[in-house]
Amino acid sequence: MTKHLFILNPSAGKGDALKYIPLIENYFNDLDHEFEIKITEYKGQATELAKDFSKKGFHRIYAVGGDGTVNEVLNGLIGSSSILGIIPCGTGNDFIKNITSSKKDILKNTIQGTIKEIDIGKINKNYYINISSIGLDSEVTYNARLFKGKKYIPSKLAYILSLLYTPFKFKPLKLDITIDDTNFSQESLLLTSSNGKCYGGGIYITPEADIFDGYLDICSIKKANFFRLMKYIPRALGGKLDGIPEVSYYKAKKSQ
Repeated sequence: MTKHLFILNPSAGKGDALKYIPLIENYFNDLDHEFEIKITEYKGQATELAKDFSKKGFHRIYAVGGDGTVNEVLNGLIGSSSILGIIPCGTGNDFIKNITSSKKDILKNTIQGTIKEIDIGKINKNYYINISSIGLDSEVTYNARLFKGKKYIPSKLAYILSLLYTPFKFKPLKLDITIDDTNFSQESLLLTSSNGKCYGGGIYITPEADIFDGYLDICSIKKANFFRLMKYIPRALGGKLDGIPEVSYYKAKKSQ
């Protein structure tokens, strides 16, 4: 008998994850499947739950929340035979865009969906499923917290506001970069090591990335002056950074 575990982040999407509780219960009402619903109470608990329940034989574990919840659940089930399912209801929901553009019937379609193997990345001892990055973009994500949860600011707008706010405070990073066998140094605005295509609520920083191809897509952006940087923003939102002199793309098995 298949065992299902749903790990809900109650803060995701201003409480949207909690709306799935009755939907999950109704779905399994007439089915001979064991299921449990767990609501996280602190950061990192989703990893603990995924790890503990994997040991108990729970084969399908669903992250019900945003990309942060997905990442925590991923790190909890790594090394087990459990399968990751994603019910997106966070602020950005970026990783799921690599798989589907529709949330219609997402619960049923995920539970009944076809199981596929995908690539994942690893940085130090932690695994990631979408994009790892340093620089301006990381600061944008960090500063988005200043706008999230505000009464009159939609969740999806938080990243956009941070994208406009952060360049006023950010200073380029001096980096020594290794991408497979290529080494170089530069002052960087950002460097991504991408499994997926987009982050930050729909910014397609590596639009050619493929979660099935066995490679990471690297986006490297050199230092640029403030006004040139502000010119990039509309293009970044549209995933059209190619052709800009400061932007370089690479395919790689590893980067640092």
